[in-house]
Parts: sequence; structure tokens; C-alpha cells
Amino acid sequence: APEPGDRGNGGSTVNSTVNSSDRINSTDRSCAIAHSTTLTTRGRPLTPAALPGPVAGTLSGASGPELTLEAAAACAVARRSIIPSAPVTALELPPAPTGPVISDDLADLLARMLDLHGQTELVVRTLRLIRSRGLRLPPRLLDRAAPRVTDRDHEVIIDLMDPRSRAIFAMDERWAERLRRIDTRTAPPDPAVWEAGGGRERAAYMTSVRATDPAAGRALLADGAWLTRKAPERAQILAALATGLSPQDEPLITPRLKDRARDVRRAAADLLLRLPASDLVKRAEELARRHVVVTRRLIRAPRVDLIPVELTDELERDQYPADPRLTSASLWRAREMVARVPPQHWPDLIGMTAADLLTAEVRSEGEEVDLSAELVRAAVRWRDTALAAAIAAKADPRTAATVFNLLDPPQRDALIERTVALKRAIHWSEARDTWPLTLSPRHSVALARYLVRASAPKGPMPSAAALGTASELLPGRCAPEAVDEALRILREAPPESFEIKEMRTTITALELRRELLDLTGREAP
Repeated sequence: APEPGDRGNGGSTVNSTVNSSDRINSTDRSCAIAHSTTLTTRGRPLTPAALPGPVAGTLSGASGPELTLEAAAACAVARRSIIPSAPVTALELPPAPTGPVISDDLADLLARMLDLHGQTELVVRTLRLIRSRGLRLPPRLLDRAAPRVTDRDHEVIIDLMDPRSRAIFAMDERWAERLRRIDTRTAPPDPAVWEAGGGRERAAYMTSVRATDPAAGRALLADGAWLTRKAPERAQILAALATGLSPQDEPLITPRLKDRARDVRRAAADLLLRLPASDLVKRAEELARRHVVVTRRLIRAPRVDLIPVELTDELERDQYPADPRLTSASLWRAREMVARVPPQHWPDLIGMTAADLLTAEVRSEGEEVDLSAELVRAAVRWRDTALAAAIAAKADPRTAATVFNLLDPPQRDALIERTVALKRAIHWSEARDTWPLTLSPRHSVALARYLVRASAPKGPMPSAAALGTASELLPGRCAPEAVDEALRILREAPPESFEIKEMRTTITALELRRELLDLTGREAP
């Protein structure tokens, strides 16, 4: 509003009691003027009596157009100055905790770790160490650490919460759900949840029951009442049968291939694809006999022809894709068929192993076809170690990383060494998910050398994501006995390498890791 004594349109003034320090923007002024002027032009002159008491009390006594302008300004300021009071809710929190808190030195070290960009691996490693010692975090560090952990590490931060912290975090809907999930997983099954809970709660109860007694879980579904639930709930309950899944579950699952909801049909197909003797898998094998044709050749390796698969009502019921976007539907169904066949069954079907199929010359209607993605899916689904070993030896590191957990220790070591030895940009996201939480000294040193090579000004330029992930993996997963050697390698890099922020951050993080070793004397499990 205009300051007292300032002249506005028409020469009017506004009393300073209407928060004279606030200025009315042009939109508010225009709207207020237009409204009050309209009243006047309709034959109803504006008078102070027609205004709210607090507004009328601020006017200078003007009349006519000056009163209109003055009232418009006062109304606009009054409207903008009203701030509704927020509702106040009394909090009933548990008493302040009395358990042991981390030392000031460790708290300072963790705070400096949290100051670094990235380095979630190092932060989580430190949190695991704190948890293993039965300590807790002070609230200021708990608030800073909680947003840094990923979904897979939420349990670590929750374990560090005392009852008071849990109550406070539960006020956030996201953390309330995370806390509920953890509590449900660790709590004994409560039959009342099955009777009155929603889809997620009932599915969690089913999972808990089947973890110890799969038959009791099946009995819960015997009356068919769960089929009256909405589609999302039916899908969640059905998916819970994955715990303790056995051939005895097939009669219960198979009818759901005809369920009216697509998500339920897909959940049913996914479960049946985990049973190597299910009718759905047998149908995939019969399809493979007709659509994977091997031609033996005298000199060259056998050629494999993948014949496209036309859609039938049976295949649609079995959840074969009908309208994929990446290639023709018929070829995509043939690829899906390959992914559904248990790897150990291929010799009886076509006279070739799944590993042979991985490297064979495969063509479909004259075009070359790479089946590695489908064979990886089959190896993971059926936990086939022989096919996983072939994939690790022959596929690119990004693809091979998806079967890392199926390899024996020597094969894992060989895959890590092959990955970090590459002289080109590589993909590290799968490495983060599958590699050991503590690398061997040899792999730790190799990873340090990779960072030096990747940051060299004349070296191959890795992607920002690859360099960032490698920079985070080394401080967090470096073998304790290799920390000093990794630091030496990084510090001896060419001066130009230190222009890369990941290099500088990695050195700082490794220095903090060494401080952690000196402070604690050991590492978390």
C-alpha cells in the first residue's frame, strides 16, 4: 500500500495502520478497483458503512472516486495480510532415549562423509559398523543420513532409530510405509490381518505363513473369498505364493491365467514359469521344438533358425506379448519362448546346450538375432550355474554382471578383473548391485588403477555415471589392507587427472575411510 502521505491514483492516501510496508501489486489493485468501481457505476455509491469495520477505520474520510480508490487499496492489503493459523496437534512421543550414542570423533567423521557428494557406499558402511556395535546416531546425524541411503539400505538406518526417532520419522508417509514394511516382515503372523487387512497386509501375512508352512498358505485361499477382492489386491495376494512355491500350488495358480485383470494374469504366469514341470513351461518347450531349427554344417558351427511365433488364444492366455514396441510381435514371441525354456532342457529339445545357443549363429527370416538377453533371463530364473558361467565368459561385462551371484568365487574374480581392466567406458550399475561389499585387495588396487586410467586426459573418456559409480565403489568397498596402496596409486596420477572432481572426491573419501579404520580398529561385517 502507498506510504502515508504518498499520492495514488486520484490523489487518495491510505492510513498507515493497514500494514503500510506491504505494497499492492498491480493485479490486486486492478481487481479491487474494478470491483468497487462496478458497484458505483451500477447506481450503488460506495460508502464507508458498506465496508468491513477494520477497512473502514483506515480510510481518510474521502468521498467519490478517491474513496473508491482508497477502499480498493485497503481491501487488497487486508486480504493479502491475513495468514490463516496452522492447525496445532499435540505430539505424544516416547521419552528421550538413554542408550549409548556414537563418540564425538565418530560423529565428526560421519558428518564429513555426509558432506561429500555421492559416497553413499562409504556412509552405509559406516552405518553398518555403528549398528554392529549397538550404538545409535544423534538426531542431527540421523536426519542427514536417512535421505542418503537407497531403498535396499533403509533397514540399516531404521535399525539405528530409537523409539522416539521412529515415531518422528513415521510422521512422513514414505518412512511410515518403510517402517511398516520392516515391522511386518519381522513380526509373527497375525490372523486378524488376513481378515481385515488390505491387499499389501494380506500378502505380507501370506508370505509370513508360507515361509514356514506353504500348505497353510494355500488353505487360506481355499474358500475363494480372495477372488472377490479388487484386482490389485488379488495380484498382490497371488504373488505372495512365490514364497514356498511348489508343484502343489499349480492347480491354484493356473485358473488365474484367465483372470479378468491383466496384472493377475501376469502374476500367475510369472509363478508358473518358476515351476520347471508346469504345463505352461511344457507348452513353451513344445513350441521350441517347432520354432528352433538347428542345421548341422560340416565345417562351420551349426546354424540356428528362430521361426517367428504367431499368436493363438493359448499363447495369449500364457501371457506371450501381443504388441511389443521393439520388433515384430511374432519374433518377440519367439524370443520370449527361448527365455521360458529351462536351460538344462535344450539338449533334449534341439540337440544343443543353452551355452551353445548363446554363441551360435542365430537368424530369423534372414536377420541375425542375439538371444543373450533371453538366455540371461533363463539362467537367472532357473538359477542355472552352467549357463551363468558361459554368460560370464562370453557376454559383455554389463550383461554378465546380472548373473554374478550364480558364479563360483573364481568365476566372480575373473569377471571383476575383466570388468575393471577394460580400456573403455563401462557400465557400473550392475556392479554396484552384485559385487561383494568388500573387494579383495587385488580388485581394490585394480579399481584404483582404473580410476587413474579413466581420468587421464588422453585416455578413453568414460561416461559420467561410470566414473561416478567407480569413484563411489572404491572408498566404500576397498579392502582395509589395500586403502593405503589405493591412495598411493591415486596420488601418483598425472596432475591433469586432478581436474576431474571424481578423482579429488575419491581421494578425500579414502582418507576418511583410513580415519575410520584408525578410529575403530576393525570393519563392519
